[in-house]
Amino acid sequence: MNKTKLILLLFVLMVSISPFKSVFAQTAATIVKVDTLKPGDVFDYILIVKKASEGNLSLPDSASFGDDFEIRSFKQYRPDALTDSLVYQLQFFGVGDSQIPEISLDITNDAEKKIAEVKTDVIPLFYKKLVEDEKESQLKPLKPIFAFAANYWVYILAILILSIIAFVLYKKFKKLPSDSLSEPEYVPAVFIDPLRELDRMLDEIKQSPSLKSGDFKGFYTDTGDAIRLYIERVYGENALEMTTSELKYSLLKKRFDSQLQNLILLILSQADRVKFAKFTPTMESAFDDLERAFDLAKKFRENDKQLIANLRYEFDFKHGLIKPDKSEEAQNDLG
Repeated sequence: MNKTKLILLLFVLMVSISPFKSVFAQTAATIVKVDTLKPGDVFDYILIVKKASEGNLSLPDSASFGDDFEIRSFKQYRPDALTDSLVYQLQFFGVGDSQIPEISLDITNDAEKKIAEVKTDVIPLFYKKLVEDEKESQLKPLKPIFAFAANYWVYILAILILSIIAFVLYKKFKKLPSDSLSEPEYVPAVFIDPLRELDRMLDEIKQSPSLKSGDFKGFYTDTGDAIRLYIERVYGENALEMTTSELKYSLLKKRFDSQLQNLILLILSQADRVKFAKFTPTMESAFDDLERAFDLAKKFRENDKQLIANLRYEFDFKHGLIKPDKSEEAQNDLG
């Protein structure tokens, strides 16, 4: 007998022999042995319902547990006519703190008429980060560093070797023609348009064999990085180093367009499931996410024209490709 069944039977026995058994009507008790989860974790959710009279209990389905949880298996026990014990094995797919919501269960008679209702408690569950804090993961020296007595002959030998290398290089460059020592040709800096770069990356992803061959992890990694790189270049967020939940919080602080934000988080959350929770999507859903990425690029093009123009102006001014207007210079002098 495993630990889950043992806990379940002990709880049912306590409820059955309780002296208050006849006082209460329908009751529902939940047992969850974890409080911290990371994507892909599987855990048991135990629900024990004590009925006031005999009846049929409606069973929760996947929709009852919310979008962050999926049912992997289910078992039902009936220790007696008034007790139903349900054991769900759930898998977590969230990217932040979550909770199992309140679940309403109907009790019906043989004619399928509702005779009673019972509700479960809300169970909060906290998100466990997959990446450790950089400060905590830094390596520390195992032993103190001791100073050793200096060996002067080592320094003398190093000076002799460097002198020989310098002499050889001098002889070599002295024989070279003057044309070989000329300065390299100046190559002007070129502004890389973030929108064109995003379109180029998405076109390469669409033509790459990773999606057609079923390499969903590679496909979602490339798609997520393309979107994160655009956000980093245009909006100044360190998106490539952020988790999806951190990026969501940052976009909320910037009062980001809600339609764009929902589309970004929809694609990145699906990418997190595939990369970290070992979730395998269908080929159809993967192509749908690629189309969403192209739609996102179109919306960026509509909304970010002025931002791209400002970035181009700053780049050209920084590299000396344009000069400020005289009116701007006069204002700067007055300021």
